[in-house]
Amino acid sequence: AGAMAGAMAGAIERVFLVAMISPLMLSSSPSAISLAGPLAPRMPSPLHHLRSERMCLRGGSDRQAETASLNATEVARQRELRKKAKQEEKAQKKLMKQMDKNESEAHRFPTDIPMFCDNQPCPELFGEMEMVKSQSACTRRYLSSSELDGLPEGESFWIRARVQQSRVKGNTVFLVLRLQGVTVQAALFKSDSVTKDMIRFCGSIPRESVVDVQGGKVAATVTSCKVTTYEVHVQRIYCVSRAAPALPLLLEDAARPSEARDNVSVEQRADADSEQREVVVNLETRLNERVLDLRSPSHNSIMRIQSHVGQAFRNFLAARGFVEIHTPKLQGGSSCEGGAAVFPLDYFGSKAWLAQSPQLHKQMAVMSGFERVMEVGPVFRAESSHTSRHLCEFVGLDFEMEISESYAEAMDIVEGFVVTLLEELYHSQPLSSHVDEVAKQYPCKRLRCRRAGDNLRLSYKEAVDLLNDRGCTNEDGSKIRHDQDLSTQLERLLGEIVAEKHETDFFFITDFPSGVRPFYSMPSSSDPSSSNSFDAYLRGQEICSGAQRIHDSSLLVESLKSRGIDPSSMQPYINSFKYGGSPHAGAGLGLERLTMTILGLDNIRLASMFPRDPKRLSP
Repeated sequence: AGAMAGAMAGAIERVFLVAMISPLMLSSSPSAISLAGPLAPRMPSPLHHLRSERMCLRGGSDRQAETASLNATEVARQRELRKKAKQEEKAQKKLMKQMDKNESEAHRFPTDIPMFCDNQPCPELFGEMEMVKSQSACTRRYLSSSELDGLPEGESFWIRARVQQSRVKGNTVFLVLRLQGVTVQAALFKSDSVTKDMIRFCGSIPRESVVDVQGGKVAATVTSCKVTTYEVHVQRIYCVSRAAPALPLLLEDAARPSEARDNVSVEQRADADSEQREVVVNLETRLNERVLDLRSPSHNSIMRIQSHVGQAFRNFLAARGFVEIHTPKLQGGSSCEGGAAVFPLDYFGSKAWLAQSPQLHKQMAVMSGFERVMEVGPVFRAESSHTSRHLCEFVGLDFEMEISESYAEAMDIVEGFVVTLLEELYHSQPLSSHVDEVAKQYPCKRLRCRRAGDNLRLSYKEAVDLLNDRGCTNEDGSKIRHDQDLSTQLERLLGEIVAEKHETDFFFITDFPSGVRPFYSMPSSSDPSSSNSFDAYLRGQEICSGAQRIHDSSLLVESLKSRGIDPSSMQPYINSFKYGGSPHAGAGLGLERLTMTILGLDNIRLASMFPRDPKRLSP
């Protein structure tokens, strides 16, 4: 038995050696190993043969040296293969461990549930939705917030909304969903159809993610949402687009009332009387993260109100025979204001400017046979002004019209539009609700004005006298003159005086000095030092500037020369009045400034979706 055991050990040792040494060595070596059977007699140690072979190779032929070199290379290659195999085995074990972990996580929060593509209903009640890539036509009807209000209880419906907040309490989850600026509460309660995994899934959806929800209305008293009379009981919910877990600002911070704001960044907090104050968002952060900021209720309402202002302008003027035109924004020669504040650019090797105003082309359109024209379009001003009421790019609301006798006919158009606009904003839905929403964050009294035709019109002389009578002076302390322009501060003081004395926030100033008006303003027939011009004011803020225009080419050339402007640079414009110029007048309003003034905002940038000022060209 001992002999057999020894023989077996020797056989195993020889088999291992054969596996490690190449056939070339076995055939060429005089001491090659031969196995006659499983129980062959034990041979001398393989190490002995290797030592003997090394000694032979040291003094042998060239062929033997070559054989030894090849054997050493093969041994090294085998070692490398074994090392690589161990590394691959280790990596495989690590991969299997990670797959087990992922499988466990997927069981807790299912994310691989097959989702519907409209025409293929999903058997699951929740999960991640396949990315929408227009795979098929939409067969599902999503309700708007207004349609949801009128839907009876018990009827199932679909909505697509953003998750504003989610809150899990045991076997219940509450979601605040936002659609079209309206928030509604949604709820899930654990049941046979609503599993614990479904509740976990809803609680894991990040804020601002987009979801599709199927559910039904149930009467409830809700205090945390705009919809207070019902909530949505969720039957199915799918995440359409998952938002980043960390947002640069939170909507509740961006929506805090204006009295809580004190110009600190979203990351900062301040202590007052040992109590920690709430996070507030400053203007710079708002504008940098404008996409998120505009989702806050008040700022979203500002943009919706602004949309109506532009549409109301079109509707009011179109109903009175105005034709909408679109004038070029690339201009050559001087601008209509004399070329002082324009953005220059290269136009195929020639000098050009971005249009500072559609003024010249408006007048030329009237001379072309369009008796009344209007335009809603961009205006560019290269003014390095960093005030709260100026932008380098804004939307102009402009019109020009033939007049019969007086430029007061153009004033009537402005007055009628403003009165009608305020009536719509304050007394029709949903506009009135949007105005109230803005007032929650930016408290402001509603404007007072009279009926169209009854609003106050002061001459420039009367306005200056009102200021002087109250002891108002220029910034340097000097008395206000009848031939100077009014500063922004004096305009605000005048607005306060008019509001106190005449109980109105809307008024006109007429007959401005010619020296403070553009070259195309018609001089007054009674006093050449005055012009047939006007400005409209709300809350002491100028919102509109207008005048009768010069329609005589000779008088126009004279006016240009008196301002130091070369008439040859505007020859096409001058020529348009040589072919029979009709008396005309017009005015221009700024959409952003009008919106800002109506809502009582403290900065015009809040009334611009993506404002452009001397320091901001992004986003």
